[in-house]
Amino acid sequence: MSRLSRWLRTRELLPAKGRAVPQPSMDGIGRHRLAPPLACEVDAAPADREALFDHIAARWSWLGESEPYWSVLSHPRYRSDVFARHEEEFFADAHGGAAVIEAIFARNGESFSTLTRCLELGCGVGRSTRSLARLFPQVVAVDVSPAHLALARDHLARAGLDNVSWHQVRAIEDLDELPRFDLLFSEFVLEHDAPPVIAAMLEGVLPTLQPGVYCLFRLPT
Repeated sequence: MSRLSRWLRTRELLPAKGRAVPQPSMDGIGRHRLAPPLACEVDAAPADREALFDHIAARWSWLGESEPYWSVLSHPRYRSDVFARHEEEFFADAHGGAAVIEAIFARNGESFSTLTRCLELGCGVGRSTRSLARLFPQVVAVDVSPAHLALARDHLARAGLDNVSWHQVRAIEDLDELPRFDLLFSEFVLEHDAPPVIAAMLEGVLPTLQPGVYCLFRLPT
């Protein structure tokens, strides 16, 4: 604790001994106002950005073959050798993307009843895809891992849902070829990527958006 205290004091994030603890102003965001700025570099040479993407895609492809469900939710009960006993819990609709979308739209007084096509960026094994397919007429499910996509496709087929199109992204440029959509949804996906890849992927899908399109995605901050 003493080393941590010294580190905080050298950056004026903790008061020196005998001094009052600084209180964040009420118009801020509390303790986060005391955190130091986070350097985030998104610019990279095309070759470096491609290498970063290839590394991420290879890693997730390997996880999709070795521990696909654990890679989505890293809990021991979702390991391959015991997953069958916990499959229903893993795919429970209450934890899917539809619940998040419904809550955010309700909070902002918006309606998604007129939206016809949802793009899920990073569908994994279909955990959220199933709930999205029950909420929207069409879902475009995208992932870099062929093994994850195969499991997701099989899961949706067993659930009797056939309104999902599946797309493997082998390069960032593949995002330019995706169908148009009314809602972009991405959760627990982009935060696993390097910042230059995050920026490149968003640049691949956001510039073509038309008025009336919604975007819900998580980023590391």
